[in-house]
Amino acid sequence: MKTESLKELQEAVAILSYMKDDLTHAGEDIENALKHIRTALFMETPAGSMKFNIYDFTDDDGGIRPAMGCVHHEDGFKVASNSHVLIAVKDSYPEELEGKNIDSKGEICESNYPKWKMIFSDRQKEAEGYRIDFGKLTEWGKEHAAERKMKGKWGARPAFVKVGPAFFKLEHLTLFAKFMKDRGCDTLRIEDNRRAAACFTGDGSQGLIMPALVRSMDENDAMIWEAA
Repeated sequence: MKTESLKELQEAVAILSYMKDDLTHAGEDIENALKHIRTALFMETPAGSMKFNIYDFTDDDGGIRPAMGCVHHEDGFKVASNSHVLIAVKDSYPEELEGKNIDSKGEICESNYPKWKMIFSDRQKEAEGYRIDFGKLTEWGKEHAAERKMKGKWGARPAFVKVGPAFFKLEHLTLFAKFMKDRGCDTLRIEDNRRAAACFTGDGSQGLIMPALVRSMDENDAMIWEAA
């Protein structure tokens, strides 16, 4: 444990110990103690990796959609999607893989892959651009992970990032950012009437992330940051 985080926990213990004898300012003292605990957990939470792995973007939904658990090869693109984000990476591959779906074990799935090209349009390339700060995403991820450690998976608040006119789940945007960073792109393009965000990189790769519905802007209900 880091010296700084240990000190934060010691401060929290001191406050809680004092409360046993004097409950005059109980509410304020509890919040102060929790602040120290949150800070300690944040310090002890490692930053998430921004390393890109295309299979992180696949999800077969428990075997219900086997093709979605694969990387699809079509017209010089390697395509992967978990239904929240879709990426089409411009890359070379053996000719015999054209049209094939390959899972992480290297096996072929014969199921049909969705017609992914239909979700992109030329209008998206001209839409308003919003720059994404990868460093901030990493810090926000640490903060949310610390809350999950403190409150558990189901007790932690959902986390969202506002980008221009749209909101995105922090976990989905962080995943999408790994693709963006790997391809040398830091700009999301969002059509106001659509809200879904697209990314077009210099090497011809492209990706799309679906927006999220935020039911409450109250900080007690959700963790919300603004990226651009």
